[in-house]
Amino acid sequence: MDDLFEQAEMEAISYIKARDPSIQALNLPRRFDKPTNLLPLFGEESQQEDEKEEEDGRLQVYLRFKKADNIEQYYEVQNDQTLLCKIPSDAQCVRNIRNEKIVKKYIFTKIFPPDAKQVDIFNGVVKEKVLRFINGQNCSLFTYGASGSGKTFTILGTDQEPGIIPRALEYLFQTLPQLHEHTTMKPMHPGLMIRLNSSICKTEREACYQIINSVSDRKLHCEMYRSMQKRLSNEPGAVLDEADDVNLGVWVTFAEIYNESIYDLLVPQPPRGKSRQKLCLGAIRGNNYIKNLKAVNVMSGLEAYMVLQYGQQNLQYAETQLNSHSSRSHCIFTIKLVQNSKKDNGTSMSQFHFCDLAGSERVKKTLNIGDRLKESNNINNSLLVLGKCISTVRDIQKNNSDGKIVPFRESKLTRLFQKALSGHEPIAMIVNLNPSRIMFDESLHVLNFSAIAKDIIVEKTIIRNERRESRFSQFLQSKSTGISEFQKYYDEEKEALKSIICQLQTELQLNEDTYQRDRARIVAGYKDIIDNIERCHQQQMANLKQIEDNKVKLLEGKINMLKSQLDNDCKSGIIDLTMDENDIDYYIEELERCQRDIERQKIHYEGELRKKDVEITYLNKKLSIAEEDNQKLHLQEKIKQLEEEVATLKDTLSDAQNDYVELEAKLSEYQDLYEAQVLKIVQLEEENSQLKAALHNSVRDSEDDFELDL
Repeated sequence: MDDLFEQAEMEAISYIKARDPSIQALNLPRRFDKPTNLLPLFGEESQQEDEKEEEDGRLQVYLRFKKADNIEQYYEVQNDQTLLCKIPSDAQCVRNIRNEKIVKKYIFTKIFPPDAKQVDIFNGVVKEKVLRFINGQNCSLFTYGASGSGKTFTILGTDQEPGIIPRALEYLFQTLPQLHEHTTMKPMHPGLMIRLNSSICKTEREACYQIINSVSDRKLHCEMYRSMQKRLSNEPGAVLDEADDVNLGVWVTFAEIYNESIYDLLVPQPPRGKSRQKLCLGAIRGNNYIKNLKAVNVMSGLEAYMVLQYGQQNLQYAETQLNSHSSRSHCIFTIKLVQNSKKDNGTSMSQFHFCDLAGSERVKKTLNIGDRLKESNNINNSLLVLGKCISTVRDIQKNNSDGKIVPFRESKLTRLFQKALSGHEPIAMIVNLNPSRIMFDESLHVLNFSAIAKDIIVEKTIIRNERRESRFSQFLQSKSTGISEFQKYYDEEKEALKSIICQLQTELQLNEDTYQRDRARIVAGYKDIIDNIERCHQQQMANLKQIEDNKVKLLEGKINMLKSQLDNDCKSGIIDLTMDENDIDYYIEELERCQRDIERQKIHYEGELRKKDVEITYLNKKLSIAEEDNQKLHLQEKIKQLEEEVATLKDTLSDAQNDYVELEAKLSEYQDLYEAQVLKIVQLEEENSQLKAALHNSVRDSEDDFELDL
């Protein structure tokens, strides 16, 4: 059918055998109370066996109704496998059809009514598959349906009504013997398991304890599981045969596909602002798997349940118009059972995948916008691709043609389950149906999808159980001589090489894991160091800037104070000098005026002296010619009087000349003082210019130093 899986076909091996405890009298003859014709019974039994064999060869699709009242208006359950769907006239799918009475018939593996309990779902769907899983067979179980149809309730349940995963975990660990504290093998990917030493086993157990201790409301979940465990204690586990010579280990993984990206739900959430690490898909011999997906070793159902709850904390949920707690991603919880034979050191691994698909949504009903709208588009796209893949595989199987290409690579979900969806691995699907009228169109689409999925043919897997050697076979083997020494040597060398290869692969995987962990730790450490350095540098720069700003402000204050003080001093000095200069000018003007007055008086007195001299000369002449003594005496008195006046004038003139000399000296002194004041003003102006230049240079140097510090 698919060339990709031809090389992957291998025989499933199991070193243990699990069976239902109710089957105690296997292959005993059937008893009849009275003789009867056996031919019809044989015919009927043969027909039932053929129908059961045909049913086992197809993809098993189970229908479960969500709890509701009056579902008979649109749905009629004829028997455990047949459903009649009565399409109303106002449905979207028949809006162009005139016939109002349309009834569609759907066949399922089994139909569970609305009042079905969780235990009925587990016993009817999962219990037998857990037995096959213990016996070495891989199994995949999907829950499919529209948003709000009860898928998550079916697969996880509540503390009062546990879902199929908690019940499967409890049933599995009830069946398995007490597991060793240190498991010997760890599954890495399909076809590769590595052997663990004691230190690595201890590390794996510590990782499990760390996850369990990180669960929020841990005590509440433990109490919930304990109460669930009490209710499930009345349900017996399976009987395990030939388990003494086998070492067993149980590992669990938990992943989600969100917006077509794969994330590990068992890895702690990154700090705010950092994105989660995206995982990639890989393929080995036709088996697709998730690379670097964390596997956790669990020793009990409680540990596995706590790991499941830790993954639920990291799962993407959001509120929509149809569901207040809607899953926004496809989540995949996987249980891996590793068997290691003590007798021949052989190993085998089986996987049980529980996949809770996100519900298909219509924007018209959910009213999603923004991120919710993007999530709805991705969910609907992946479910559309899933439908296309199942439809294409069905057509290929019906027509026996390999011409069509199945679009597995269009979605991460279909690519991961490519082998199961192609019919090469057992797969089952629980279809959840919401019978309300508002969800009828979505429910009809789900029913049409399940009808297509029901036609997928699944290849039958033959499980070979290793049998113990009897004493007779051991005796024959000891007596056998058919094996030559060369064949023994060849087998020994082959086994030695196999062990060396296994050891090298183990060391390589461990080194790679150690390298990845160390690299992640070192990168995270360096990132923290760089972040701390950047924060310290930014803090130091902020502090330096604050200090420089304070210095600049202080310098500016001092400069402004000096400027104001200098300006005040200059202004006061200039005012004083101006006042002194005005006084000097006033004194100079007064002195010049006095000098002018004295000069005028000097000229006046000199004129008067000349007049008196002329008059004295005239009188002397007149006296010499005077004839009478009285007149001569009168003239002499007059001359004497004039001489006294002349002497007085001379004294006044002498005083005026002395005053003039003193005024000239004082004027010269004031002129020297004036010139000194002018020179002082010039010196003050030069000092002011120098201070302003020095202040400008100091401010510029401070700014240059601050820029260099930055």
